Amino acid sequence: MSDTAGSRKDRLLGILVALFSLAYIGYAASIEDSMLADSVGAGGVPLAIGIALLIAAAALAVKSFWVKGAAPGSGEGEETEQAEHSSGHVVAACLVALLIIYVALLPVAGYIVSVSLLVFAIAALAKTPVTPRLIVSAALSGILLWVLFELALGIHMPGGIFLS
Repeated sequence: MSDTAGSRKDRLLGILVALFSLAYIGYAASIEDSMLADSVGAGGVPLAIGIALLIAAAALAVKSFWVKGAAPGSGEGEETEQAEHSSGHVVAACLVALLIIYVALLPVAGYIVSVSLLVFAIAALAKTPVTPRLIVSAALSGILLWVLFELALGIHMPGGIFLS
């Protein structure tokens, strides 16, 4: 159990995200239900997301205490670890950017198009080769999820300019 720079960064990130998630949970819990609210309530999904984020943050912080690596100061493995952390942070930043684009695109393009593009973009980020199978899978994911929410669960999803 060595305390490398990467494990210290993970621990700090875990603590900061845990604090953020606690504030997020507090905000989600304060969302008032309307008379039309279902059993989950208006804040149900945000509350679940906040709890999941808190669990992930705690897991990251705890995991940072059990990182295996080279002995501190040996220099062995530190460059590789830094490169892995850097690429992980870049991927995480790209995922956040994709989610921001998804949220901005949703009201305009609608749920089906937005989800399909999100699935395709995440696959591309994961370096999945662009094949007809990927394109069909991305398109079907948007359609099938829309069918699930709209028809099976009765939850209205944004249609965008295409379905309005």
